[in-house]
Amino acid sequence: MGNRYRLSVDISAENRNVTGSLTHVSVHRKEGDIHFLVDCGIYYPENKTEEETERNKNYDSFAFKPENLDFVLLTHVHADHCGRIPLLYKRGFYHKVYCTPDTSALLGYALYDGAKVMAINAKRDNKAPLYDTNHVDKALLEVVPEEFEETFEPCQGVKVTFFKNAHLIGAAIILVQIESEGNEDINLMFLGDYHKQNIFFDVPELPSWVKRLPLHVVTEATYGKVDSKDTNIPVFCNNIERWIQEGKKTIIIPSLSLGRFQQLAYVLKQMQEKGTLDRNIPIWFDGNLGIKYCNSFEHTLHISPEMRYFMPYNSSFVTDREALINFNRREQKIIVATSGNANYGPVPEYISAYVEATNAAIHFTSFLIPGCLGNRLLNTEHGKMVSVHSVMKRKMADVKTTQEFSGHAKRDESVEFLKKLENIRSIHITHGEVDAKESFAEYCREQLGIKDIAIAGMGYTMRVDRYRIVKAVREKEYFG
Repeated sequence: MGNRYRLSVDISAENRNVTGSLTHVSVHRKEGDIHFLVDCGIYYPENKTEEETERNKNYDSFAFKPENLDFVLLTHVHADHCGRIPLLYKRGFYHKVYCTPDTSALLGYALYDGAKVMAINAKRDNKAPLYDTNHVDKALLEVVPEEFEETFEPCQGVKVTFFKNAHLIGAAIILVQIESEGNEDINLMFLGDYHKQNIFFDVPELPSWVKRLPLHVVTEATYGKVDSKDTNIPVFCNNIERWIQEGKKTIIIPSLSLGRFQQLAYVLKQMQEKGTLDRNIPIWFDGNLGIKYCNSFEHTLHISPEMRYFMPYNSSFVTDREALINFNRREQKIIVATSGNANYGPVPEYISAYVEATNAAIHFTSFLIPGCLGNRLLNTEHGKMVSVHSVMKRKMADVKTTQEFSGHAKRDESVEFLKKLENIRSIHITHGEVDAKESFAEYCREQLGIKDIAIAGMGYTMRVDRYRIVKAVREKEYFG
């Protein structure tokens, strides 16, 4: 006779593509069911035609009842992983959110800024905001920071341990160990947005005891079709140096506010110290959120001591954007500004001011989603017209992009990490375009010889026991 109290776990990802990361986990055991989330992020439009659909998706009902959740685990502070956490509290969730101390320190900045952007979008769309600052306040009161490699129990029978992830300061690989009387443990590992190295802090190897565990692994596939040798070509410094030598007067560098903003500051400082960038050229940094994060990097976060002084020489934070734009256009200067895709923040103002200038240049440093201003600008022929926030401009500035600063592992780097795990029982692939996830699944089968590989976010919940994927259950309502 079978065990009527056999321990099993259901794993369901809500997001079909890249953004809106949310993994719902349901534990079935004789002591009582447990329900929790790993991440709860905002959806962003994947392309211009999907903008309205993606924004509305944030307003959809969750495929679970928030009041039934026992806890939430957060891998890192990027909005596509944390941006809907206040919405959980608005809709009835009342328990704790667990994350690392650095993620906890940064979360308020991210969520309050997100609420501000949502209010602007809601006014434009003539609807109520997804949530407001009161819900952010409520969420932050329930955040519990837990140190790396110190196991804690968010509820009876569940042990959680955070391990460092190089994707971002404070980012965690999350190990969840689930116990039930009369059953062997089920171990889940959530990689979040995985990367193997970060200039601001060291990332130790996973302990041997973790590598030996039987594991069900939930991993991303953002670059599931790409090898590191194809995207890590360093062109940024060469392009900046060449533009300076050619006499470009203004170089605009759009940037993500957290991680990339600070990394670019350090790269420019390195160029100064190597003598490839004149220290007399002023460097300006613009974007309230990016500046707040810079202050945190310098004073409060757990980064390597030698990296505290990452800001370049002759650099300043912008306090008057209009004055900077209009002041002495004949003087050489570099402006690093948020956001990476150029849809929000101060970047569109700088692009509008300089895109028609032959002595200006724009260098993107992030993946440019189809339809965003950055993508459209990059793909517009030199001398042709491009819409910059509904105003037609002639593209005369030089425009370049690079993928060398990506915080996501490529498929070969991800598999390199997975090969260190000695007892993988199944892999669940989320956070990626469908074709990238499918390609990565095939790659994992070839490289790792693992047969139980699921494409998450496709409308199915995967039930696992200690050893394998037991079955796939069609979800009643499909979000993705």
